[in-house]
Amino acid sequence: MISDKIKMLRKRANKTQSQMAKLLNIAQTTYSKYELGTAEPNIQTINQLAKIFNCDVAYLVADDVEVKDNRVVVYGKNNYKEVQLNEEEIEVVINFLNLIEKNRNHS
Repeated sequence: MISDKIKMLRKRANKTQSQMAKLLNIAQTTYSKYELGTAEPNIQTINQLAKIFNCDVAYLVADDVEVKDNRVVVYGKNNYKEVQLNEEEIEVVINFLNLIEKNRNHS
């Protein structure tokens, strides 16, 4: 869910909800609702979030990978795999996924 992802990314960026709201030019309560999952950001806000967090829009909106509390859950067509990772392992996974993406773009 986008709510979990933006919360995790915000914390990694050492930003508060108020700081994020200012960057997005929205109310702090609105941003809080995004993280709680009680409201969904529009496409313009999602694009801004992707720029702020230096990630793809697809990552923010895709439901096939969930990261929460250092747990990575990957959903396949008929199954899923859940793994607890430390920060270093998360970076390794991210680098690996970036490599896959880069190779796909050069095919």
